[in-house]
Amino acid sequence: MARTMLTIELPLAADVTARLAGNPEVMAFVMSPVLRLYRMDVPQRVEVGTHGKARLWWFGVIPTWTHSLSSSTC
Repeated sequence: MARTMLTIELPLAADVTARLAGNPEVMAFVMSPVLRLYRMDVPQRVEVGTHGKARLWWFGVIPTWTHSLSSSTC
């Protein structure tokens, strides 16, 4: 399985950033210019051990695949 890691400095406290990163609605907003998520089947809070899936569409008009999310520790 491939893994991708990105590091970026944010003007927020680490606890605030971690809380926002675990919110599926924030993830959908960040991805929204390019990928849209439809039929999200994920809990309100993504934590270690969370499983879910969503249908992805490029630019909101071209259907792609159903993405499965399974969170774990790095």
